[in-house]
Amino acid sequence: MVNNSKHNSLLLSGIATFIFVSFLFLILVSCSNENDKKEATVKTKPNMQTLADLEYHADTLLPPTIETYNINRLDESVTIKAADSKTNMGGSAGHYLDYNFIGLTSTKYDVKGIPITVEVAEFASPEDAYGHYSILRSNDAELIKMGAEAFTIGASRYITQGPYVITLSTEDTTGNAVTAVSLLGHEIVSRISEKPLIPNWYILFPYKDKIHTSLKYYAYNYIDIPDFNQAYTTDFIVNKDTVTIFLTHDPNGEQFINFKDYAKTTTILETPPLIDFDKGYSVSFLHPKYGVVIGGMAREKVVGILNYNPEKHYEFFSTWLTDLQR
Repeated sequence: MVNNSKHNSLLLSGIATFIFVSFLFLILVSCSNENDKKEATVKTKPNMQTLADLEYHADTLLPPTIETYNINRLDESVTIKAADSKTNMGGSAGHYLDYNFIGLTSTKYDVKGIPITVEVAEFASPEDAYGHYSILRSNDAELIKMGAEAFTIGASRYITQGPYVITLSTEDTTGNAVTAVSLLGHEIVSRISEKPLIPNWYILFPYKDKIHTSLKYYAYNYIDIPDFNQAYTTDFIVNKDTVTIFLTHDPNGEQFINFKDYAKTTTILETPPLIDFDKGYSVSFLHPKYGVVIGGMAREKVVGILNYNPEKHYEFFSTWLTDLQR
C-alpha cells in the first residue's frame, strides 16, 4: 500500500514536471516566433557588408576607345565602393547610401574634341537608382529621351536605367558639346541589359494636372517617419497649389502601423469622414514640416497627401482614393 502510494506520488510529480517543462517550452517557442516576426517586419538599411556582397557591373558599361565614333577614352577608370564612399566622396556619400548604393566608376573621354567626365553609379535595384536620380531632378527640369529617363542641368546630363544612374559632365554648353554628350550617353546606355522602364507604381497616380518631372521615390523614412519606407510620390497642380500625394505598398499593414505610431507623437486631427480609406485605417495629423498630412490604407497600400487644405484639395484627393478602391 505504501509502495503504491509512493509510486502514485512519483507518477503525479513526474506528470506535473512534464506539464511545466512543456508549458515553458511552448512559451519559449512562442517568444522566439514573435521575435522572428519582429525581425522580419522591421525594415533597416543594408549594412556595408550586405552592399559589398552584391554584384557590381557599373565598370563594364564604360566603353573603350571607339575610333569610328571619335570616342576616345583618356584615363583608366576609378571605382569607389559603398564601404569607402564616406572617405572618398565626403558629404555627398549620404545621398547615395540613402538608396542602397553599391558603388560608382568614373573616367574621362574626349568625344569629337569635347572633354567629358563620366560617372556610372550602381544601386541595389532599379527603384533605388530611380530614387537617387529623382532627388537630383527638379520639377522644372526638361526631360530627354534617353534611357528610362534623362534630363540636363547646365552642362551635365543625368540618365537612369535599370540599377544605374549615369552622369556626363562637360564645361562646354555649345551644340557640339550637346551632340558629343548624347553620342557617349547612348553608347553607355546601349550596354545596359535592363529595359528602359521607370517603376510601375506611378501608373496608379492620376494623370490630369500631374507635374511629370516630380515623380520621386524614397527608400527609407519618408517625411522623417522611422521605417516608413519605399514611398512613391508625385506632385500636382490643384487650384493653383502644388500638392504632393504618396503611395507605398503595404500588404501586411506594417507601414501603416509605423505611419500611425509617428502620428501619435504629433497633433492628431480629424480625418474627413467622406474620404474612402479602408474602414478604421486612417489618420490625420499636423506634421512639423509638411503641414496637415492625411494617410490611410487603400487596397493594401498606404496612400496620403501632404499640406492638405480641405477647401482646395478635398475633391482631388477623394476622387483619387475612390479610383484606387475600385
